[in-house]
Amino acid sequence: MKLYRPKTAIGRYYSILFSLPHWKLLATVLIGVSVIALYGLGERAAPLLLNTVLIILFLEAYRVLYPLTVFHKLKRVIGLSLTVLIYTLIYYLLLRDWILVVAASSTIVIAVIQGLDGTKWWRYIIAVAPSFTSIVLSMWITSGVVSHTGLVKAFSLILLFIITDYLIYLAMGRHRVNGYKAPDLGTLFLQNWLERRKDIEKVIDELSTSEGVHPRMLFMDDLLIIYTDLHYGPFSNTGSSELPGELKKLFSSLGYSVVTLHGFGSHDRNLASSRYLRDYVRKIYTVVIDAEKTRLRYHGALKLSGGDNWEALALVFDKLTIVFVSRPVKGIDDIPYNLFFRYNVMARKRGLGDLILVDAHNWEKQESFNLGELDKLLNEVIEKAIELKKQPPVEVLFRYKCFETNAPGLIQGDACIIEVAGEGRERVVLLYLRGNNMKPGSREKLIDILGKTTGADYVEVFTNDEHSETGVRSSLAYIPIHDSPELLRDTEAAARELVGMPYRLGAWYSSTRFDTKLMGYTAVMLEKLLRDSYMEATILLLSYAFLLPVLLAVFKIAH
Repeated sequence: MKLYRPKTAIGRYYSILFSLPHWKLLATVLIGVSVIALYGLGERAAPLLLNTVLIILFLEAYRVLYPLTVFHKLKRVIGLSLTVLIYTLIYYLLLRDWILVVAASSTIVIAVIQGLDGTKWWRYIIAVAPSFTSIVLSMWITSGVVSHTGLVKAFSLILLFIITDYLIYLAMGRHRVNGYKAPDLGTLFLQNWLERRKDIEKVIDELSTSEGVHPRMLFMDDLLIIYTDLHYGPFSNTGSSELPGELKKLFSSLGYSVVTLHGFGSHDRNLASSRYLRDYVRKIYTVVIDAEKTRLRYHGALKLSGGDNWEALALVFDKLTIVFVSRPVKGIDDIPYNLFFRYNVMARKRGLGDLILVDAHNWEKQESFNLGELDKLLNEVIEKAIELKKQPPVEVLFRYKCFETNAPGLIQGDACIIEVAGEGRERVVLLYLRGNNMKPGSREKLIDILGKTTGADYVEVFTNDEHSETGVRSSLAYIPIHDSPELLRDTEAAARELVGMPYRLGAWYSSTRFDTKLMGYTAVMLEKLLRDSYMEATILLLSYAFLLPVLLAVFKIAH
């Protein structure tokens, strides 16, 4: 199945990342390229091949002396060596100066080691040692003596490359957030991507502030629906990215099926660090186990459409209103939190009780929002919900079917169909899919299947926009949920099973409030830093590794 690539601003930064194949394949290619080099260049290939072997030996020694290096994996050592060998072969054929070419190969090793392990003065020694040693040994092997001129040339070139790299580091260091330089932040991000280290959270935590959160829980027998009042990001194992998984792990052990809702808000609503996860989950656990629960009664449901393709499906209970917001065709992604805050206050004043606004995240964003049109639609929802509450509430009837299936972007195969109804009231069927948004058009296929199978008055599909699998792959930021044949088939089968189930009676509601540390404005600052420095860093590093050696060769010829 061909993967849909999200059209996100952050996606282009992930497009340059790549994963290496197994070390055995890399070693085979390395040997093959070496054989071709020997056949084509003869003894002239010796300094280049010696440089490659010394990179492997020095990196092996380096990873013994510094176990925290990302080069503890053999495939990364061989991958870097292979890259350098190809680089030196190309530049030797182009420039015909083996000392310059071998010395210039240190630019690749410097950039990679300092970029992945962090900029330290002593790492320059590790990075340039293979090229300098190979130049010295090659001169001694070929002529039995180390040329003073050659030695001075090699030393001067390598010193130039070290100084140039450090000047680039200083230049890029003027882009910073609260004293943290862009190159250092880049290193921390890459270490998380490669090693799942969480050092980058220290930076985020220092910049973040304590804010209030208002989680709500909806209980339907052994189905637990949790509105966390958080965003599940920023990526991988950081912040609150793994919160849905942690909640599922805990409460499934207590016999619950768990659904996590994604409200309004973006990365400003991320936990500042994953170390706050335990405390957050503990507080939710306390509410689920100990807090008093309020029985809900059902007034009915309504669905409205507005300008800019906005849609809203509202379930109106006596003490709670839940609104699922979608934007088919044009797409949806992280509606501003201040909009929720304003309408939550309005709902309370108008007698609707608590309000939960759910960003359905069911169609990858294709066009920018018109929030004015959404504002109009939500105002209309509030007015219609007030009208709906004039009819007497009835007992909540529900049934659900959680199941596992397979689709690109679907986390751990988690899916759940929930039906909410009441005597003489609208039947609503909801499909929950755990993942980060959906491929365009997938929502409509699933709604069509559920509508035909269940005969419900209203149907909606929503995801939880979970980022636990964001920033863990090469070449793309994340994979939205796709409408795989398995997902379509299993959804229809689960829906047929659902309609054969008897309704259960009663839904309960509980909530809590507490303060925790959120990313807040830090998310905007980090995104701006990336946007401002990315292109400059790309140009400088490419010029450093690929253009500078050519300029030095041209200067030598002209001189």
